[in-house]
Amino acid sequence: MTARLPLPFNGPSSASKAALEAFADVYRGELKPFGVAFVMAQPGNMATGGPAKTAAALARAAEGMTAEERELYGDTFAAFTAALNGMQSAGLDAAAAAASVVEAAERQPAPIRVPVGRDAAEILKLVHEQTDEQLDERRMRLVGLGA
Repeated sequence: MTARLPLPFNGPSSASKAALEAFADVYRGELKPFGVAFVMAQPGNMATGGPAKTAAALARAAEGMTAEERELYGDTFAAFTAALNGMQSAGLDAAAAAASVVEAAERQPAPIRVPVGRDAAEILKLVHEQTDEQLDERRMRLVGLGA
């Protein structure tokens, strides 16, 4: 879902997901005449091995900050870290996510995009309904940086 609602401090990850969506959109059109369909699974928070790795990587990033970086970003980065670690720990388990993706891929016709997890469905709906300003506020609240 971060391809559609990128989060602060998560630009490269969100950009890579957006790039994959662009490839899928283009290939869907190019390969449709050959009977090839694409289902873009757009997961929300996932409870995989990722949260522990993410927490460790975020801790290393915080520890590696210079005094000036800490002054500029320390509190903001700490709030982001706590929020992201909390979201990932409460995410959808991998087996449930996989079952959701398989079910979507077996539908006829298969959906082009399918949210995986309740949080993904909610966020993707908001992306279509809210203004950029509202989404900016939402993304900041999601990562513990907004009121």
